[in-house]
Amino acid sequence: MMSRVEAMRKARDFEVVKIQNILKEHSSDPDVLICIFEGEDAKYYGSRIDSVFRGRNRKNIKCKGRNNLLKLKSKVESNKYLSKIKILYFADRDFDFNYTTHGNIYFTPCYSIENLYVGSDVLDRILCDEVGICSIEEKEIYDLLHANFEIYLKQADSELLTLHSWLMCQVKMSETNTSIELNLKNTKVEEFINITCQKIESKYDIQSLYDKFSLSHMIEEKELEYSSDLLLKNAGHLSYRGKYMLEFFGSIVNKMLQECNVKGGQGHFGVTRKCQLSISQDSVLSTLSQYARTPSCLTDFLKHHAK
Repeated sequence: MMSRVEAMRKARDFEVVKIQNILKEHSSDPDVLICIFEGEDAKYYGSRIDSVFRGRNRKNIKCKGRNNLLKLKSKVESNKYLSKIKILYFADRDFDFNYTTHGNIYFTPCYSIENLYVGSDVLDRILCDEVGICSIEEKEIYDLLHANFEIYLKQADSELLTLHSWLMCQVKMSETNTSIELNLKNTKVEEFINITCQKIESKYDIQSLYDKFSLSHMIEEKELEYSSDLLLKNAGHLSYRGKYMLEFFGSIVNKMLQECNVKGGQGHFGVTRKCQLSISQDSVLSTLSQYARTPSCLTDFLKHHAK
């Protein structure tokens, strides 16, 4: 019977070969720009690439996971025919702070692109363009929502630190211990924190994490402390799991706007302002892409390769 590691390796090899065959089909087009992404990341990168590579024939290829993407990159560079194609790779850094942008591969300066959708600057743009709240004419409610979001984000940053320190340790250990399996895709951030306009509050502890993730491994306190320090040194929530942070952002913004809709100023903020926006997690990468942050390192990367 094939082991889990062997099965994963075989799946990666199949994925890489499949994409190599797709690349061969474009090898004769001198004007094509091939962009290789992890998963659905084109929803964020697409318009940003086009704003720099104006009129370029862009083709997107999805690659399942960073390991597959890196393996594919290595295979392409060793192939004298494929290496001539104009290819850009886009990958998430995740918990590995050693991955940095170089050559024709861009790594996010945070855990993943989802982290770039979370911040008071993103909220401000949404309030202005989507909700129609003018920061001058409606300064009171604008400033109120901005200030409260800052509080909620700091609370989430604090309440999710232990979770991400623990997850970071598990992920690092799983690189050499194949018995560790977390299945994070099946989890939501609200399994770990309560999100309300009163307070962002933790509802987990270390033991509950071991119970929830039964295929995890015991971690020493000093390892947790080291991971916590590392996360804090690397901008806290920007180094947390991006999908969790985007779920938090969508949830708290929806709740804040719902409170504004309460008539007679009876909501949490004591003001009434009709707000029809509702953020859906199913389409958030596309619908909020224009409001997400564009790091200068991404702009520099694209401009460099557009020369």
